[in-house]
Amino acid sequence: MKLVFATNNKHKLEEISHLLEGEAEIGSLAEIGCQEDIPEDHDTLEENALQKARYIKEHYGYDCFADDTGLEIEALDKRPGVYSARYAGPAKDSVENMKKVLREMEGIPDRKACFRTVIALIQGKEEHLFEGRVDGKILTAQQGEAGFGYDPIFQPEGFDLSFAEMPMDEKNKISHRGRAIQQLIAFLKEQHNKGKLKNGNCSGNHIKNQPLLGNSENYPNLYERKGVSVHDIPFCRIQKKNQNCPSPANQRDRIFRE
Repeated sequence: MKLVFATNNKHKLEEISHLLEGEAEIGSLAEIGCQEDIPEDHDTLEENALQKARYIKEHYGYDCFADDTGLEIEALDKRPGVYSARYAGPAKDSVENMKKVLREMEGIPDRKACFRTVIALIQGKEEHLFEGRVDGKILTAQQGEAGFGYDPIFQPEGFDLSFAEMPMDEKNKISHRGRAIQQLIAFLKEQHNKGKLKNGNCSGNHIKNQPLLGNSENYPNLYERKGVSVHDIPFCRIQKKNQNCPSPANQRDRIFRE
């Protein structure tokens, strides 16, 4: 199985490729010739993840997935949230982002926070959302050198280490991204076992939708999710969109040519 991961973040690419090892062959944006910055200008993680995945599907035609992750801090009214990557400015400097959070949290006893990751998967013209979450707290100083983003200042609930102090395998077992990816893996295995990955057959719950991001000649059905039938799984929500329209054969499995 071959999927494009719609990210320019090399750390995310390495982490998710590690998580999906043996389950899927992951293509990068560089491998499909995508050099531009993919827009992500919405107010929720769900909308941003879908926007990025839809961009690749519309402009390059590949089945793909994208994620958006946010750190939500109780005492800061859920900030930085969708602005986590650029909290200290457009440079997306993780060190400056952490410094800003630590400054804003000075003297605040309530350190509760959570990480959330939403993954949007597009296969043919069917969309799926997966969410992973991990609760924890914000430390008073950076701890550890591994990981990326806010890992050095986030300590997951039930552990004495920050994410940045954990080996990758240990972190992936409990992390927000790891939990979302495990649900993605389970879903892909289920689809594969049903023989629906290769031929693009649609199944699942049919829902009523309304336009969200406008229309595209290549991918006209862009929807806001209303009245979605949701399957609640621990640390994950899957939202299915079924349009009963298999993708053209020439738009599938083209990421890597033999």
